[in-house]
Amino acid sequence: MMWERVKRMRFEATFLTFACLLGEIRTIEIHYPTIKPKIYETTSKVFLDVMQGDTSLGRIVIALYEKDTPITAGYFRALATTGINDTFLEGSFFHKIVKGFKVQGGEGMDINLLYDEEVEAYSYTVQEEEGKVPHAAAGVVSMASRGPHMKWTEFFITTIPTPWLDFHDVPFGKVESGMDVVKKIETANVTIEARPIIPIYIKKCGLVLNNET
Repeated sequence: MMWERVKRMRFEATFLTFACLLGEIRTIEIHYPTIKPKIYETTSKVFLDVMQGDTSLGRIVIALYEKDTPITAGYFRALATTGINDTFLEGSFFHKIVKGFKVQGGEGMDINLLYDEEVEAYSYTVQEEEGKVPHAAAGVVSMASRGPHMKWTEFFITTIPTPWLDFHDVPFGKVESGMDVVKKIETANVTIEARPIIPIYIKKCGLVLNNET
């Protein structure tokens, strides 16, 4: 009888300690460096026509922050329009999809740009634009600035605010129209490596002209 009481007391003490610790854990707040809010002026726009297999998912229109992030935005605009050394966003893949976080594209250009000196130059100058624009909402378009063999050809579109990326990657634009297409990409069936089972790719891209959507 006494031993059962002791065991019960030990259990209650252990549970109380765990509950206290859990309470402390719940009150921990993570503070990230903040970027002063402002209105980010958009200049030119580019479009991405997205396919999944043989099915059209629609068009994403991206407005570029060429005044706040001229290097990164200009680089992306070049990839979507004139190309760099005959390398374009057209034909590249959305290869990493994390639901409730982001969709990442640009795969398929790395081989052509891997040893390109012009891209290497961008990889140093683009870093100067980290922290200029926040990942403050869904629909932020950002250049992935870390990872082997990326060479600044991979970009992602957020599906939630991601402030922890503000001083890691480089936002350079926003989705002006086509978030429904982003959502279609986000909800695609993926493998354990987060790759879409049916390939998703950019069939066509280019500059949005006046009065064009």
